[in-house]
Amino acid sequence: VTLKSWKESKMLSGCISSRVLNSKTATSTSHVRSVSSRVRCGQIPQRGYAEAEVKVPIELIKELRKRTAAGISDCQSALRENNNDVESAISWLKKKGAIKAAKKLDRETLEGVVGFVINENESKGAIMEMNSETDFVAKGPSFLNLTADVLGGLLKTGGQGTVSQVAPERIQEAQVKDGTANAAIMDNIAKLGENIKPRRAHLLQADADGIVCGYIHQSVDHDTGAVKLGKVAALISLSAPNYDRAKLRTLGNRIAMHVAGLSPQYLNASEIPADVMAKHKKEAEDEGRNATPEAIGEDLALMEQEYTFGDDPKKIKDMLGDVKITSFLRYKTGEAI
Repeated sequence: VTLKSWKESKMLSGCISSRVLNSKTATSTSHVRSVSSRVRCGQIPQRGYAEAEVKVPIELIKELRKRTAAGISDCQSALRENNNDVESAISWLKKKGAIKAAKKLDRETLEGVVGFVINENESKGAIMEMNSETDFVAKGPSFLNLTADVLGGLLKTGGQGTVSQVAPERIQEAQVKDGTANAAIMDNIAKLGENIKPRRAHLLQADADGIVCGYIHQSVDHDTGAVKLGKVAALISLSAPNYDRAKLRTLGNRIAMHVAGLSPQYLNASEIPADVMAKHKKEAEDEGRNATPEAIGEDLALMEQEYTFGDDPKKIKDMLGDVKITSFLRYKTGEAI
C-alpha cells in the first residue's frame, strides 16, 4: 500500500464517521425538539419538576406536638399534607394512628400497673389492671394518666351487688376526658408504639352504713390525684351502723394493707371449696406442715389470719368488734387469674 492510497483511505473513513455522527446528532436534536414541543402542548406530562413543597413553620410543629405528642417528622408530614391547617393535621394524625394501633392489638402485654379509686363519700370503689408490652411504657406518664382516666370513668358506671366484675366491653365504653376509654387507649397505642390492654376490673359497693377503703403497695412516683396506682392494690368494704367514720376508715385502711400483704383468697374459712381444701391439705402434708382445716383456714381466709402489722397479735375477726367486712378484692400486676 502506497503512502498516497493510505492517506486517501483515512480521509474517506473520517468523512464517513463525520457524516454518521452528524446524522445521529441531528436525529437526537430533532427528537429533543419534538419531545419539548409535545411537552409544551401538553401531550406528554412534564417530569423532573416537582411541585414546590409546603413550608411548615416551626411554631406550628411545636403546637401540633404539644396537642398530640406525635413525633416531629409526623407533625411535619401532617401539616404539609393539610396545608398547615392544625385541626386537619390532628385528624390526619388520628387516622394514621388508628391504622398503626390496629396492627399492634395482637401483641402480648405482660407489664403494667394495678390501681383503684374511691368516690368522695367513700361508698364505692373501682379497681383495675392495665397492661402494656414493656415496663418502660408502664412507668411513663402517658400510660399512668391513661390508667387513671379509665379508672375514673369506671367509677361512674353502675355495678350490681356488693362486688361486680366489669366486662371488657364495659371498660372500653367507659367515658373519659375526651371520649371513650377505647378511643383513649387506641390513641396511646399509636403514640407510644405498644399494645395496651385493660386486663380486668371490678366495682366494690358499700352498704348504707359502710365505707370502702383501699391500700396500694409499691406505688408509682406519679401524681394521679385520687387514683392510686402501683404493683399491688387492695379494696375492702366495711359496714358498721353508728360507728365513727374516721375510726372506721383507719381500721379499713389497716385491713386493706393486710390484704395486700398476705393475699387471702376467701373472707371466711367456711367459703373454701372442698377441692381447694383437699389440694392445700395434700400440699401441707407433702411439705410437713400443719394440714388441719384450721391451719388451712389461716392460710386462705382473711377472718382467720393474724394481723401482721400490729404490736398486739390478733386475728382479723378479733379486731372488728361491731364492724363487719362485707367484701374485699386484691389485684397484683401480672398474677394468674
